[in-house]
Amino acid sequence: MRRLRSALVLVIVGTLGASACLVKDQAENPAASLSLAPCNLPGIDRSTECGTLSVAENRERPGRTVALRLVVVRATQPGNREAVFFMTGGPGSAATVSARGLTWEHAALAATHDFVFVDQRGTGQSNPLQCAPPADPGLPPMFSAESAAACRKELERSADLLAYTTGDAVADLEAVRRALGYGRINLHGSSYGTRPAWAYAAQFPQHARTIVLHGPAPPGFLIPLPFAQGLEIALNGVVADCLDDEACAERFPTLKADVEVAFERLTSAPARVKVDGSTESAFTRGELSEAVRYLLYSAMDARRLPLLLTQAAAGDYTPIARSSANYRRGLMRSLNMGMYLSVTCAEDIPFLKESDIEATSRNTKLGDYRARQQIAACSAWPRGTSRLGDGAALRVPALIQVGAYDPATPLESARQFAAMLPNGRMVVVPHGAHAFGGMGIDDCLAKMTTTFIAAGNTAAVDDSCVTQARRPPFVLQ
Repeated sequence: MRRLRSALVLVIVGTLGASACLVKDQAENPAASLSLAPCNLPGIDRSTECGTLSVAENRERPGRTVALRLVVVRATQPGNREAVFFMTGGPGSAATVSARGLTWEHAALAATHDFVFVDQRGTGQSNPLQCAPPADPGLPPMFSAESAAACRKELERSADLLAYTTGDAVADLEAVRRALGYGRINLHGSSYGTRPAWAYAAQFPQHARTIVLHGPAPPGFLIPLPFAQGLEIALNGVVADCLDDEACAERFPTLKADVEVAFERLTSAPARVKVDGSTESAFTRGELSEAVRYLLYSAMDARRLPLLLTQAAAGDYTPIARSSANYRRGLMRSLNMGMYLSVTCAEDIPFLKESDIEATSRNTKLGDYRARQQIAACSAWPRGTSRLGDGAALRVPALIQVGAYDPATPLESARQFAAMLPNGRMVVVPHGAHAFGGMGIDDCLAKMTTTFIAAGNTAAVDDSCVTQARRPPFVLQ
């Protein structure tokens, strides 16, 4: 099964089995209550319960509550006393929509562990903070002060936008753990989901049994600072792989030069493209960089890049512009942009230094394009506060999985965080992107995760199977 995109980041936590129930969590909030009942979800052929946990929206100023949406897929083997909590990414995507895929993908682990999916506040059915999509049918900037201000005005009618940070989500997870009655839990996060997983383990080490980090972006990883360098590394890797592939090299012999031409053409003026019907839109160098970055998130999409960039070098930017527009539309449907802004405007953008922006964007194709957009958007968004831990090393057993060509959470960042995990182990997937689907090692990675969580340490993990990862064939026509 294809691995989830970065926008769909997951966390896995171990829990005690519990039947349909109503539980008061007085220590969290006198009004907090958990309600679970049996439910049938398409594609899940085992005992499943759905429900909500009511928590205070702003724990500093109690009043309004948020009903957190939960799905608990029960272990099939009797006597289970552990669970895995899945945390999705973005930030801004919902965990419960991934219940079917992850239960199937990790079927062996699901036999012995409950799987718990919590829609992080601001996503899914947990008071989603969804901004209206832009009216422009072309390729407007993904972030702007104007669109952020409009979204803020709309969402503040039903939400305290200061209370949708990772720190708030971590407090919610602890409330869920206690309400379900679990002791120590196993955490699995992908992309942004590694941040709440890491922060939970830092704040509640007595309850964190293991932690799996897929494409790590924990506290200290400042979105979008690593994106510019990540794009360079990932794109160079894809180009090198193409030129090492006989069929691809024969079809695109001048690929390396063509890539440079495709970007240089847009340095002086944008291209005119028809993304929707006959309407022309401007396609800038920044938007080309973002289009390439989107495709680099998975090997299945990146295999189209040699063809698309060769077409662009010849002057035809419409195919890659349409690809970008389609990806952006899907992202806006699945991502709750208000939640994305509440998180990044509190935890990332305020800590970006001009010197770091300059150093990381110099001589890159993306440059500071994305950073400037998010800075502008955050100028119109309220800044909350988020408790994420003090940056100290985590002693919880940890398994890191990262792609060698990850454009979003680059390998070098993963190495830095691995150094802060004395009981951790990093597994690098050759040719891997932010997602690993289509590389023939899904079973390998799932077995690795199952073995690690079952043993509670990385010593039992055999990661030799990742050497069998193979990039899917490039698209030649």
